[in-house]
Amino acid sequence: MALSDDVLEKAELFFGGELSEAGREKLAALCSAAAASLRGRLRSGVSPENIHDEFVSAAGVLALAMYAAATGEDFSSVRVGNVTLSRSGASAADSLRALAEEMLAGQLRGTGFDFRGVRG
Repeated sequence: MALSDDVLEKAELFFGGELSEAGREKLAALCSAAAASLRGRLRSGVSPENIHDEFVSAAGVLALAMYAAATGEDFSSVRVGNVTLSRSGASAADSLRALAEEMLAGQLRGTGFDFRGVRG
């Protein structure tokens, strides 16, 4: 099974509801985009294959964030393994995006700001 198929399967599991054929096609395209986005941010020496399960889960969550942003879907909660993300204040897309990044936090390059230390 291809990585994008694994990500789609995981995203559908996290979605937890019925998707129309058009919705599934959108989600499939977003799964590929999410996987590519995360792959491009992995630290040197880390590949999706090295961290397959974590990568697939995070990419599935990121795809749902993209789906929520693209469709206006308002997820009140999403269950990812033992974690249930319930929205309070932030948009569903923002909450899901933050969760996806948290899931791979140790494997992703910085997002533009890295605290290196303080002289003193």
